[in-house]
Amino acid sequence: TTVMRSQRPDFTVHTKLPQKIKTEFYIPDAEQIGRIYTFVKGTDFELPFLLTSQLGLRSSEIAGLQVRHIDFKNNIITINQAMVASENGTEIKPPKSFAGNREIPFGNIVADVLKKHCVGKTLSEFVYPCNSNIITKRWQRILHKNNEEHFNFYALRHFFASQALLKGIPQKYIAELMGHSSEKMIETVYQHTFKNAKQNFANLMAENSDSLLEKY
Repeated sequence: TTVMRSQRPDFTVHTKLPQKIKTEFYIPDAEQIGRIYTFVKGTDFELPFLLTSQLGLRSSEIAGLQVRHIDFKNNIITINQAMVASENGTEIKPPKSFAGNREIPFGNIVADVLKKHCVGKTLSEFVYPCNSNIITKRWQRILHKNNEEHFNFYALRHFFASQALLKGIPQKYIAELMGHSSEKMIETVYQHTFKNAKQNFANLMAENSDSLLEKY
């Protein structure tokens, strides 16, 4: 435009950018997560499924997880590295930002599954030897085999964030648990609620209105 104005001052350029389209992210609901869990429970894939849907880990973080990162005494996972693609295949790298370094508590069910994968291994061995591509391919096969609607493995992180939001956990802490450097990602990407949850909240407000007005 600047060049045109200098060479053709009588020429007017009218540029209209297309309107931004809101990106919709698929988020499985609790019922679907429970159903899929019955498919993977007791299998080798139970661990990555739980680590992402219940703890919010990225697939690269799962691949880079070593036994030394698991504290079974306090039920805490330390995330300080990830296995990412490189020119030589894959390599271990620290998180892209400082926020990626974090400690995540886990419950007893996750602890039991983790112990099965850690038993007999040295501290430097990987808990779930794989890479992100392998996790993605295994995930796709599981959905296809059980006639489930296809969605990306990463959507399990969306589920984790949305559940945290529905539980009323402050966005700051959700961002920290997921390894985000700010709350912006939570606000722009994960700020979703499920249809049934919306309806429950609406019904709750209606009941609150009735109980309030009935007093007068």
